[in-house]
Amino acid sequence: MASKHEDEATRLRTQLQRKNDEVKQLLTALKEKDSLISELTSTVELLRVGLGHLHRPRMRGIGISAEPASISDIDAKLVCHTKPTRSELN
Repeated sequence: MASKHEDEATRLRTQLQRKNDEVKQLLTALKEKDSLISELTSTVELLRVGLGHLHRPRMRGIGISAEPASISDIDAKLVCHTKPTRSELN
């Protein structure tokens, strides 16, 4: 009977050791990925801060408008130029 219990204990120790090794491997992989994620996050943060000026809202122009006050103003400012004739070009 003692032999049977010893075999079972040995089997369980071996299984426990394999599981512990697997946990160590997984923790190592997790640390590597966490490091990579941390590195990417800091890079993204640097880019966000560095390019922050691109994401700021635009300031509106003050006092200058490219649009005419009214259509009558456009008509008053239009100047008609006649097409030159061939004799005028030579």
